[in-house]
Amino acid sequence: MRNADPSLDTLGFGFQPVDRDTFGLGGMLVRFRRNPAGTVVGLDFSNPVVRNIDFTRLSDATTIR
Repeated sequence: MRNADPSLDTLGFGFQPVDRDTFGLGGMLVRFRRNPAGTVVGLDFSNPVVRNIDFTRLSDATTIR
């Protein structure tokens, strides 16, 4: 899968789609979270050592919890 921004391809980002809003590379997994309106409000990051590190958009931090 090519990145939407061709300049990212030169940086070696090779995440492949795994499922809807989920991308993986090796043992790493990035899963984007959406609100009911479909807007991305955060993401979860996992790798073989850590699981489900939560990153929340600051503008949405009070609305998704």
